[in-house]
Formats: sequence, C-alpha cells, structure tokens
Amino acid sequence: MHYKSKKSRRGMKRHGRSSRRHGGGSRHGSRRMRMKGGLGPNDSANIGLQGTYSFANPAVQQEFKMFTFGTQMQYDAWHALLVACHGRGVPVYILTSGNKVGIIRTLQLLGLDTAFVEVLCTNPKQSVNPRNLSGQHNFQAQHKYRVIQQIMAERGLNCQGPPIGYLMDDGAHNSDLAPALCPSIQFMNILSQQQTPPDYNMAAMLANPFYQLNVNQLGLPAINGPNAQFNFTPIPNISGVTGQVNAGQIQILFVDFDQTFQMWEGAVPFEHPSLVGRFNAAGAAINVA
Repeated sequence: MHYKSKKSRRGMKRHGRSSRRHGGGSRHGSRRMRMKGGLGPNDSANIGLQGTYSFANPAVQQEFKMFTFGTQMQYDAWHALLVACHGRGVPVYILTSGNKVGIIRTLQLLGLDTAFVEVLCTNPKQSVNPRNLSGQHNFQAQHKYRVIQQIMAERGLNCQGPPIGYLMDDGAHNSDLAPALCPSIQFMNILSQQQTPPDYNMAAMLANPFYQLNVNQLGLPAINGPNAQFNFTPIPNISGVTGQVNAGQIQILFVDFDQTFQMWEGAVPFEHPSLVGRFNAAGAAINVA
C-alpha cells in the first residue's frame, strides 16, 4: 500500500493516511507533559485498544519528537500552546480524518496524550478508526464541523455565538460547513506550502532513525523526493492562538493531526501490532503497560 497524492484524496482527507504499508521488507527530550485528565476510554477500552505505549529508553523520545515535528522550534510552539490551554482549562481535541489508532499511539510515545481530551476521527475504515463499543462518538464519514457541533453541545458551548475557538487544519475543504453549523469555531487554514522553520535541518531529518524506519519500511514518501508530503504549521499561527488562550479569548480548540500537529501526511501505522517489534528491532524498544 502506498500514499495517495493530495489531489486524489481531498474529498476525504485521506483514506490513504491509514495506508502506510507495514509488511515487506534536548531540553524537552525525556520530560513528559504531566496533565490532569487526558485521553480516556473512548481512546482505549471503548475501541478495544489495550495498554499505553512508552519508550523503554526515555532518551529515544527526543528523536521521535524531531521526526514528528521536524524541529525543536516547531515542537516548542505546540508545547507552549498545550501548556497554555492546560493552565487556562481550555479543552483540546485532535479532530482528524486520518489514523486514530496511529495518532493515539504516537501521542502516548510523545508523552502528550494527557494534553488532549480525545482523538475524534471521521475516517470510515474500521482498521484505523474502530467503532466505539459504548455507542458514543462514532463519527465515521461525518464532516468535521458536524463533529464539532456535537462536541460543543455536549460541553454546553454555543455554536452560534461569538468566536470562542478554532479548528486548525491544513484542508480548506473542511471549512465549507463552518459558517452554517458552528461559526463560533473559526477555521484556520495552516497550509504553508512546505515552508520550513528557521531551525529546520535536512541532514538531521535524513539521519533520524524514525524517519529512516518510516521511509524504508513503512511507505512514507521521502522528504527530499518528488512525492514528498509534509507541512509545517506556521509558528506565528500557533503562537497567535497561544496568545489568545492566555488572553482568555479561547474556550475550546480542535486541531487536525496529519500535516498540522505533526508535519507528515499520515500517522505511523500502529494499528498493526507487528510494528512494536519493528521499533524494538530498530533500537527503539516500546513498553506496553
């Protein structure tokens, strides 16, 4: 299985996000973001997902962060936003059409799973977005703003009032129902046309062991190749939202994952249990507890 181009999958941002093949051939380095709450049963027991992933060697986490975010400045900007939201009691959701299982496991390995309330997923595929056994939050094939509308109602927030939050997303097609369904959650298009942060280091990325594993074994298009699919959310956008959170202007936040929170188009395909063995063999042993 291979990645699909953006042009081929904008209508449902992307079935291909879950299609990475799994067969065939610093200063924040080890510190875990400890926050009250975090991912709950809708991201574990209710979807048949057991245990929590962590790296056996915490020092490995820094390399995984640099693979996920691309640069330290990019990670620091997102980290500052999550800390601000935690301090202000602003709930943050991942809202994705990608690989829910892969995203949950990635957040756990990053030590950021406690920073999010839930991973809300619209992907129609059971393998990457298992149906919720509780009957709640089964958003398969729904528009993102219909999901937002339901979450806002559950939290007692007004969709038709003044702006109180954002959906930060790289897919402009996700904004088409925003004015009608929930104008209080503004759409922020963060597509940067592959512009890189000032501290981006191509050589360091090419040498990153997680990049090598994903390109050589898991179907990720090479960042320096003709089919590269990546995006850095502009740091001024992230910092601007952080400022609004600190000013008390934001009450809730929805963040896309692929090419938004992480730089890549497609989460690591952790829906395949064999991937733990691949990480172990690559010197990045994963504990499942």
